[in-house]
Amino acid sequence: FDLDHATLERSFKTLQRAVHPDLFGAKSSRERAYSQDVSSKLNVAYNVLRNPATRAQYLLQLYGLDPVGETAGHSASVPPEVL
Repeated sequence: FDLDHATLERSFKTLQRAVHPDLFGAKSSRERAYSQDVSSKLNVAYNVLRNPATRAQYLLQLYGLDPVGETAGHSASVPPEVL
């Protein structure tokens, strides 16, 4: 759960510099679409991970748990260190 926010931001910016759609303007439509898709997913991931509440929700969902008490697909035991 704990993370270094500076490292998260650096990683995000490094990845975005590699796939940002502005860099793919002269590329094929397939490459532009790929760039837009990956860039969008990076933005979503960054926003989830930088916020403690959404990060906790995401981690619980990895174990098949919904933070409001419902299952998110399957029931699994969550290791104590995650909780």
